[in-house]
Amino acid sequence: TCNSALYTNPIQISESCVLQAVAIRENMETPIFKKEFTFNKATGKRAILNTQPTEKYSYNGVTHLIDGVRGGGSYASGDWLGYLNQPMDVTIEWPEPMNVSSVSIGTITDSGAWIFPPKRIEVYAAINDIEDLALLCRQEISEAAEKGKDGIEEYSCKFDEARVKSMRIVVYPLDTIPEWHDGRGRKGHLFVDAIIVK
Repeated sequence: TCNSALYTNPIQISESCVLQAVAIRENMETPIFKKEFTFNKATGKRAILNTQPTEKYSYNGVTHLIDGVRGGGSYASGDWLGYLNQPMDVTIEWPEPMNVSSVSIGTITDSGAWIFPPKRIEVYAAINDIEDLALLCRQEISEAAEKGKDGIEEYSCKFDEARVKSMRIVVYPLDTIPEWHDGRGRKGHLFVDAIIVK
């Protein structure tokens, strides 16, 4: 509103919050802009894409996965990374060792667009300052073959708490669309908007 704080410089966000803003001109006030930011241990950390998304659905790249902002209900909104012929393979690094016990990924399913849940998630990490990566978790996703699962969903890998400085997360698309679908036998797309580390 006219009585709210006026910002003339970039706004720094360092914790979970809901940002609301309006633009005010003479005799005009725009609708309220609202954006929710949800922080986790991966938010804002160094992240590297080891495999690249489908070019059409690459948008701002790895930033989408660690910016604390969730994608909307459309895979084409620009907030989702899309994969088809290879897994999503991401490395996250911390400046200092971090205690972690789970990794979740945010996905969207739209079976009409041949977009399905992941087939499998694997999490590797350098534990206790050992440089070689060890497998922390492998989670098979049974929902990938089920009908009627459209919508936004999180899938998680949970493991005994480990102290890590880097982590590699590999998420595999569905390699064979199930028989009930018109695209049966072909590859399914994978769309991801967030990596959540706790």
